[in-house]
Amino acid sequence: MNFYRFKKTILTPYIWFMRWKERETTGFKKAVLEIMLYSPAIYSYIKEQQENPDFSNRVDLDEHGVVFDVGAFVGDWSKKLAELYDPFIYSFEPNERSISIFKERLGDKPKIKLLEYGLAGSDKEVAFSLKGMGSSAFDGPGITWNDNHTVSLRDIKGVMEELNIERIDLLKVNIEGGEYELLDRLIETGYIGKVKCICVQYHEWIDGAHKMRRRINKALANTHAQDWCYPFVWEQWTIK
Repeated sequence: MNFYRFKKTILTPYIWFMRWKERETTGFKKAVLEIMLYSPAIYSYIKEQQENPDFSNRVDLDEHGVVFDVGAFVGDWSKKLAELYDPFIYSFEPNERSISIFKERLGDKPKIKLLEYGLAGSDKEVAFSLKGMGSSAFDGPGITWNDNHTVSLRDIKGVMEELNIERIDLLKVNIEGGEYELLDRLIETGYIGKVKCICVQYHEWIDGAHKMRRRINKALANTHAQDWCYPFVWEQWTIK
C-alpha cells in the first residue's frame, strides 16, 4: 500500500476531528490542510507565514540574480520575487491554462521570461492532469484523469546549457511529485553545485517519497546547508 494512503487511513479519527475543528476554513487553505493531513508541519508553516509574511522569500538576491521558478503556475511567486529583488526570473510552466493567465498578468515584465514547458531529469512528453495548482503528471489526492493533455518536460541540465546559465541563485521547485527526479538529475550531473539556494516542496503522496527525500537530502548535505524545514511542506537549502 502507498505510505500516504496508509498514513491517511491510520489518521482517520484525527483527520475527522481536524475537519470538524477547521469547519469554518474554506478555499485554498482548507484544500492544503486536507492534502497535508492536518500535519503539525503545515500548521507551523502557516503560523510562521502569518507572523513573518516574507520569511520564505528571504534569500541573498539582487537585481543581478538569476531565478528558476519551476512550477510557476499563474506567476504569484515570480511576481513576489520580482517585487522584492528585481532579479532575472525564468518561469517554467507546462499547463496551458496557467500559461494563459501568467501571460496576462506578467507578460509585460521584461525580466521575467516564461518557458512553456516543465523541467525534469530528461526530455519527454507526459500525460498531464489539468487541475489548477494541483496539476500533475503523477497520481495523487484529488487528481482525476478525465481532463488531461500531453505536455513537454525538458532536462534541466540541457536547459541550463541552452540558456547559457552558469549559475542559479535561487531554484524554487513545486512540481507535484517531479521534484525527486529533477533534484536527482542535478545531483548526478554535479550541476547542483551551480545552484546557490534551493526552495523545494516535496510531495508525500508519491510512492517512496520518504525514502527519496532522505536520499536526496543526504546528498544535498554534501554541498548545501538546510536553512529551515517544514517536512513535506517547504524547505530551503543554501550552498556551503
